Amino acid sequence: MDLSTIGDADTGEFLPTHPQTGEKLGITVALAGTQHPKRRGLMRAFKRQVRQQVNRAGGKVRIEEDPDVDYDHDTDYLVTCTLDWKGLDYKGQKPYPYSAENARRLYEDTERAWFRAQVMEALNQQDLFIASSSANS
Repeated sequence: MDLSTIGDADTGEFLPTHPQTGEKLGITVALAGTQHPKRRGLMRAFKRQVRQQVNRAGGKVRIEEDPDVDYDHDTDYLVTCTLDWKGLDYKGQKPYPYSAENARRLYEDTERAWFRAQVMEALNQQDLFIASSSANS
């Protein structure tokens, strides 16, 4: 197998499912892959922030656990990595237009935590972000 025929894609598409039945909802969410500039930029900024905290603490690693900070960080991650969506209606708005602000509103809706969880899980599915050439050897 020639590994050069399989590469990382900048983006991937995720199809959310009903949280109880598993049926596809007819929604397509475009997500940034690990090599997408927006996702890479956010991850690098986060790592810089952690390094600065460690340096300020004299090299001692001190992790303060704060669920609110974790939630906000995860929300920023979801908003940054969501590039677009299609087929999504929300609170009577058909269609619900994609924007970073609308994505934040949706991901912060506590009654839609299942949607947030599905998108977060999808961002960790490497197979969504693989581009294969048609000539596999």
